[in-house]
Amino acid sequence: MRLFETFRQMIDKQSNLTGRQQRAINALLSEPTINKAAQTAKVSKATIYRWLADAQFSRALKEARGRALESTLTGLQGASVKAVETLHDVMTDEKVFAAVRVTAARTILEMS
Repeated sequence: MRLFETFRQMIDKQSNLTGRQQRAINALLSEPTINKAAQTAKVSKATIYRWLADAQFSRALKEARGRALESTLTGLQGASVKAVETLHDVMTDEKVFAAVRVTAARTILEMS
């Protein structure tokens, strides 16, 4: 899973954190709840909350979240360009049924 590996690389750069803390940050980025993150990181929920109260850990988590969001947005931008190119190709391909070309054109206009 590429996104998981991206998170892991981001966390590994936080050299001042312990391995358990790095795993916890990775889990907090990828799991929907603190309970699930604690299970994934193999630490207690109380430990996660204690680390969240620590300024250094919280700062590292905030930085990792920011980088994860930036990485996600960059990926979405790239996918958007390819999606528009695909719609354009369908819209201009005279071998494709007219109804399909119209649908592609309408989609481009709606997303503009």
